Amino acid sequence: MLKNISIKNFALIDDLSIGFDQGLSAITGETGSGKSVLLEALFLIFGKRADADLIRYGFDVAIIEAVFHLPTLITQEYEITNPVTIKREIDSGGKNSIKLNQQTITLTTLKELGSKIGFIHSQSDTYKLMDKSAYLDFIDKINVNNAHKLLSEYLLKRSSFLDAKTKLKNLTKDIESSQAKVEYLTEQVKELTQANLVLDEKDKINERIEKLSNFEKIKSALLSAYQYLQASDLNIGNIYEAHQKLASINEYDHQYQTLSEQLGDVYYLLEEQVSVLGQVIGNFEFDDVEFDLLNQREYEITRLENKYKKTGNELIEYLEKINEELNLITNFDGYLKELQIKCEEKYQECLQAGHKLTQLRKKEAINLEKNIIQLLAELNLVNAQFKVEFIESDVKVLGETGLDEIDFLISLNEGEPLKSMAKVASGGEKARFMFSLRLLYGLNHQLSLLVFDEIDTGVSGKTAAMMANKMKSFAKDIQMLVVTHVPQVAAKADHNYVINKQIVNGRNTTKIHKIDGEEKILGIASMLSDDEISASAIMQAKALLR
Repeated sequence: MLKNISIKNFALIDDLSIGFDQGLSAITGETGSGKSVLLEALFLIFGKRADADLIRYGFDVAIIEAVFHLPTLITQEYEITNPVTIKREIDSGGKNSIKLNQQTITLTTLKELGSKIGFIHSQSDTYKLMDKSAYLDFIDKINVNNAHKLLSEYLLKRSSFLDAKTKLKNLTKDIESSQAKVEYLTEQVKELTQANLVLDEKDKINERIEKLSNFEKIKSALLSAYQYLQASDLNIGNIYEAHQKLASINEYDHQYQTLSEQLGDVYYLLEEQVSVLGQVIGNFEFDDVEFDLLNQREYEITRLENKYKKTGNELIEYLEKINEELNLITNFDGYLKELQIKCEEKYQECLQAGHKLTQLRKKEAINLEKNIIQLLAELNLVNAQFKVEFIESDVKVLGETGLDEIDFLISLNEGEPLKSMAKVASGGEKARFMFSLRLLYGLNHQLSLLVFDEIDTGVSGKTAAMMANKMKSFAKDIQMLVVTHVPQVAAKADHNYVINKQIVNGRNTTKIHKIDGEEKILGIASMLSDDEISASAIMQAKALLR
């Protein structure tokens, strides 16, 4: 239950603190006195996003603090102890702090906790009965945990299906443009395939061309080195000269560099190296045909590199890539069929998840129908009939709330057929229906607090008294705060509060205080009077209280 709420520097409220008790509390006051400000403060305690514009003019910070005494189940879940204090501070810079028993929490945590503590019904909520799209929310809130789980599963399946559907749509759209791309890629594949490119081929060709281009220089150096080593007066100097000659040409062939290093480092291998060098010279011949072919091949690779703006090795990778892309396009029908099958599978999975949610909703709808009819009978609609109609369709629409479209059908008079509530129910009938919905929600979720903002609008006389009795009866188990202009409700309340505006230091300020005894009689009498409280209004107020 809510034990106390303190509000500072919030809209018309300067500094206000008021305590509440278990039972039915009626809050009354003239239009514009500040009842909506009090409700807005409660909304913030229950997790509504803060608006810096609501900070009282002339101040930088607004503070709302509420103290609750909660059931053990809730306090254990959030590891808190009673009393439970929720405090929100809003500053003009947009910063917003939320504390739960001095510990900072997030807005998401506050919303979760608020949903377990209670529910606030605003005046605009009743208008949802005119909107069929809001009806599913009423059904889902009966068994909110299971419904939320099934709806989440359905939405995941729906998202997966929509992704597959979009991919299929885009692929189908590309059919016309793909034909031109086939011709373009086919030509590239043909050209690059005919080139028979090999990794690092151009580097090897250039190395061979460089060797052949310097044929005479290389041959001369080889012969000189050989002659030094073959000299009859071979000495260290001869070996060194041979080493130097070979060093002068080692840039043209790794083999020369190896010979040079070995000559410089190892003398005892001299004879073996002479033999090797002789073999090299014996095999060293200039091939005109090979030289021409190598230059032609190098030219062809360079042409392809310039054309495609890629190196020879990159062209090999590119050929593999466009071959795959070409295969994908040319095998379009098979790929399209595969994607169609996948899309259909995703659709069926989504349907199955949606049907599970529908089954839960139909089960809860039966219980809702039974309970609503019983409550309406106790609110002076003894002949009322109510049915949740699930509108069937051959084509299932995968909507954001599931597969279902429903309507609330109601008959309020004996012998009258069931018709859409949005078309036939009056303001007072809608108020009683919404009141019944909220009571059932509070009971099903074992809430500690229900707040009603003028839910009795359009109700009067005997019906208002029956509604007040129902509030008082349910308030034994669920604390109720009711903002009302109906005297019957105020008279049945266990606790009465009045809100008014006062001029303090030249500014309008909202005040609230508890009334009892003669003040309570006068408060109810004012609701029955015009400008001035009449003697008959006072008598009627006393009668209501009796």
